[in-house]
Amino acid sequence: MDDPLPITPFTSPCRGEARVPGSKSITNRALVLAALGNSKVTLEGALFSDDIKIMVEALSTLGFSIKADEDKARIIVEGRAGQIPNAEADLFVGNAGTVARFLPAALCLRWGGKYKLDGTEAMRERP
Repeated sequence: MDDPLPITPFTSPCRGEARVPGSKSITNRALVLAALGNSKVTLEGALFSDDIKIMVEALSTLGFSIKADEDKARIIVEGRAGQIPNAEADLFVGNAGTVARFLPAALCLRWGGKYKLDGTEAMRERP
């Protein structure tokens, strides 16, 4: 067994900031919730994976105003209070499982909406 590492307990309150790595699942959830909210939302520390870029593109295609700044890991979304701006759209989900799962539920909010979701060959084979 290695020598134990002594840990000295704090004697006063500990303060500070920590930047944790982004999560594609959390970022995509936050994007959908921000789009459906009723205000402008700024996501700080957003992950910019392929899945996130696909979600941003899909939401933009649906008519949501989104400004993404990958260098600053920031995405600004103008919420539309539960309204999907475009009643029809062809949406590409790539091989992004989070996009393929989250978008259909959100699209149900648009009464009479007509949407086509498609993805990669691999996505078409997924359950």
